[in-house]
Amino acid sequence: RSGTVLPMAKLAQSTNDIDWNNLELAVFGNVAQAKAKVCLPAENVLREVTVKKKGKGFTVMAEAFEGKVKWVVR
Repeated sequence: RSGTVLPMAKLAQSTNDIDWNNLELAVFGNVAQAKAKVCLPAENVLREVTVKKKGKGFTVMAEAFEGKVKWVVR
């Protein structure tokens, strides 16, 4: 659906092996801004991540995880 932001992690053998500090956000549709809900297992807190259109791509606004996560937005 247009406006969907899907958080993704690199493939791992188990969830214990996932690198939760490096996540990708896949943005779908031609939207100016979109939001995703992300929960890191170590924190067990659901946080909102907002991406905003910048040129041909997107940028993460107001870092909800205070620099704990390196985002790649596609």
